[in-house]
Amino acid sequence: LQTTKEENVMRPLRNHLFAAGLPIENSKGEAEAGQEELNIRYSAALDCADYHTIAKHAVKEIAWQQGHAASFLP
Repeated sequence: LQTTKEENVMRPLRNHLFAAGLPIENSKGEAEAGQEELNIRYSAALDCADYHTIAKHAVKEIAWQQGHAASFLP
């Protein structure tokens, strides 16, 4: 049930990215609360770079709108 804990952030994120034309495959919760995985379909290198940049900005904006902060750690 880990995935449902952050659905208030992930659902709008998936919907907005899909509406923006990004090929979102799925998202899922990870080991701890607040850790999420967002999967974008593989594409040409330049498209992937664009998708990554758009998704990263969208994650931060949508998380902020929901009262959360997003970070990207290796």
